[in-house]
Amino acid sequence: ESLKVSPTKGEIGDKITVTGSDYDYYDKVYIYFSSQEADKGDYIDDDLEGIWEEVKTTYANGEGKISTYFKVPSELTDGDEEEDVRGGEYFVYTTYTKEGKIRAVRKFTVTGITISPTEGPVGTEVEIEGVGFDKEEDIEV
Repeated sequence: ESLKVSPTKGEIGDKITVTGSDYDYYDKVYIYFSSQEADKGDYIDDDLEGIWEEVKTTYANGEGKISTYFKVPSELTDGDEEEDVRGGEYFVYTTYTKEGKIRAVRKFTVTGITISPTEGPVGTEVEIEGVGFDKEEDIEV
């Protein structure tokens, strides 16, 4: 099975297109989003340390292709643990069964910034850090 996500980076709430081929004809395909890295052949429920979000289910067509989309979630709440989505590296997985064997995987980068401290009196020095931006990308503050 193959998997492609487009774009390969974005913000929380962005629409991400998922396409793939070589899936079993007309079978249901589950799509997961997680901060935990796993390999093809691993299992969602065993290898993602309880941190994932089922973002979509779809069906392969008569040619074994999938084409759908999901929106980047703000939280990962479907596993045993819950985690807020922040800027950094994430992974998109496909399976044939709920929380089952991983059939394909692709990396996805959530772009984002953190500001510290988040409040203070006038004149407080603030540190801004960003993740997932292109080299020399213009950022407006």
